[in-house]
Amino acid sequence: MHMQGTGLPEWKDESSRKRFIEYYYAQLEELMSNYGRIDLLWYDGCIPQPMEGEKINKRIRELQPHILINNRNGDPYDFKCCEQAIVPAAPGVAWEACMTLNDTWGYHSGDKHYKTPFEVLKLLLETASKAGNLLLNVGPRADGTIPEESVAILKKVGDWLRKNGEAVYGSSRSPFSFNSSAVLTTKENRIYVNLLHGLEDKEICLPDIKNKVLSVYMLESRENMDFCQQNDRLFIKGIPFPLENDLATTIVIEVEGKPETIREQKTFWIPGDKV
Repeated sequence: MHMQGTGLPEWKDESSRKRFIEYYYAQLEELMSNYGRIDLLWYDGCIPQPMEGEKINKRIRELQPHILINNRNGDPYDFKCCEQAIVPAAPGVAWEACMTLNDTWGYHSGDKHYKTPFEVLKLLLETASKAGNLLLNVGPRADGTIPEESVAILKKVGDWLRKNGEAVYGSSRSPFSFNSSAVLTTKENRIYVNLLHGLEDKEICLPDIKNKVLSVYMLESRENMDFCQQNDRLFIKGIPFPLENDLATTIVIEVEGKPETIREQKTFWIPGDKV
């Protein structure tokens, strides 16, 4: 048993491995038995193998049938997770992206490299567009208070969500991948064009929408917009410039049926089979 790619042993010997497994098994048994309903178990850290995760996860499900378990201790699990990068799981597999608000998981008084509200919202939209969950880490101080910089960022994004959360909450996996001006999310028969950058000509062209477009309107104001659907392209006119919201302005496209693309989009750049 060796650490992957290092040649170093994961365990000193077999007795050490068994002793640790007995120890953490007993801890999980206690946690899952004595503290009421537990909704989620999130294994963290670099876990040496083998950890007999299948046996232990099955026991956890017996004690907490409704629990969600991440994938870091093997099968059976409910969702995959990635850290400091957005790596969507395969379609149909639940997943979440785990990101820090600055560069540090815990509180660090010297770390002032905070993401902007725009960057946080873009992360959220990109995760939602692939049917993922964004776990955004905030490092509290020793007394439990949240740093003022974090509060200001979260409030700004929260203000946007109060007005435009429809484009995020309950969204499905979007089939639309390539666009340099917006992140497209989808839900039911709607496509949400979350514009991140203003357009001086006040018009955008969206290709590859297979469905017939029924209506187009601004999400915040519900104001109808002029549009023209020509073959595989949709033109939306009268987009405010500069954008009405400095984080993102969302346009809603209602279509017949579930949103589909004419060609499967496998990369950001090129639809179809080419890379």
